Amino acid sequence: MQLSPPAEALDSRSLYHISVHANVFKPQSHITVVHRGASSAAPYVGEFEYGPYDRVNRIIVGTIAKRFSDVAQFTSPVRKAGQLWNGLKWRCNEVLIHWEPDTEDVVPGRSVRLCFKCTARDLKFPSQVLAHYATFYPSGILSAREGITPMPSIVFEQPGLRVTDHILLSVLVLQRYDYPCPSASSH
Repeated sequence: MQLSPPAEALDSRSLYHISVHANVFKPQSHITVVHRGASSAAPYVGEFEYGPYDRVNRIIVGTIAKRFSDVAQFTSPVRKAGQLWNGLKWRCNEVLIHWEPDTEDVVPGRSVRLCFKCTARDLKFPSQVLAHYATFYPSGILSAREGITPMPSIVFEQPGLRVTDHILLSVLVLQRYDYPCPSASSH
């Protein structure tokens, strides 16, 4: 899969190449690998392995490898657009960001679209929002019911451009984890 800029962008080259591989020794575990560029031969960004086996779950950003649970913590489910959705706290290499489920009006008062907002947090005071980094718009059941099936998209804000690798890896983790979560009692 490739992450590409909008069709109207002056430079339409792919920004990231994303691939998913099965762990042949643990078939329910998958490894997602990200490269900056159009192919797997492009510069390596990082990867994560996630599955039901906590011992093998890991995240690698650049050359730094960490246990999955030391980088990513899922937040309690929040009801948005009639479903329960999890957020994510990501702390890696002095980068602390939060993904939180939200909604935006598509047609004011009539139609809302689910999104996830990515914000920068202060390392000493995590409840303090420093900047809005990005917004992720998944394609989901809600939009499909309305007859619209938009492609998933992510919009980076200017402050987020310095940590795009972390933003991309973290949103992939968030979506891999649970989409949407089955119930609040299962977490």
